[in-house]
Amino acid sequence: MQPLGTSFALLGLICASPAQDVVGKSVSKWDVKIPEFESIADGTPSKPAVKPEPIAFNVLASRTRKMDVVKAPPMPGLPPVTGRINVTVRMVQDPGLPEPPKPLPTLDPEDPAVIARMEELREHYQGTSLIFLSASVYDHKRTLMRIHPNGDVGNEVTAWSNLDLNHLTGFSTYQVNDAVDGTPFYYSFIMGIGNENPEMLAKLSAKKDGNTSRRKSRSFPMSRKADRPLS
Repeated sequence: MQPLGTSFALLGLICASPAQDVVGKSVSKWDVKIPEFESIADGTPSKPAVKPEPIAFNVLASRTRKMDVVKAPPMPGLPPVTGRINVTVRMVQDPGLPEPPKPLPTLDPEDPAVIARMEELREHYQGTSLIFLSASVYDHKRTLMRIHPNGDVGNEVTAWSNLDLNHLTGFSTYQVNDAVDGTPFYYSFIMGIGNENPEMLAKLSAKKDGNTSRRKSRSFPMSRKADRPLS
């Protein structure tokens, strides 16, 4: 799905860190976009993969034998799984399949083009910051966020938003350009998201309370025979 503009504004609030301009004032990074290496999903279903053509094997010889197999049980304490299976081995004529693609050649560290590209990456790429985000979305109208920058649980940030954070689930990396010099910063979300329906939860809670009350009303007093002394 396409992200909403307000969602990008929220992302700017989450990811922005103050930058100093020429007069020393604090400026936030608000130029937020999806990097070029991230694919954008517009919500339309992807086309099914092309099914490969079946290979017609010419069987030259075939041999079948029976085997007794014993497998470990799925849980300790259960009896093992045993049975007899048929194992068939067929020798076929070479179908003439194409050779698999060769691996890409390694880059020469002494190549001037490689050195120039690495220097460019070192100069412009500022690394990627990880944002561990737990989001509970209520009725697709508001979201409770618990944010751990770079996984630091001690610096948890808790906030409410009036946005549905399901709009941010289709992308993993975001690019935020510095408002002063345009330096790109990259933030990757590691987000766990859950959708809650308070109205449904309230109905289930009321139904549970009603069942508990009915069970209490049907309880019977203990027999007074238990009060008699033992002979």
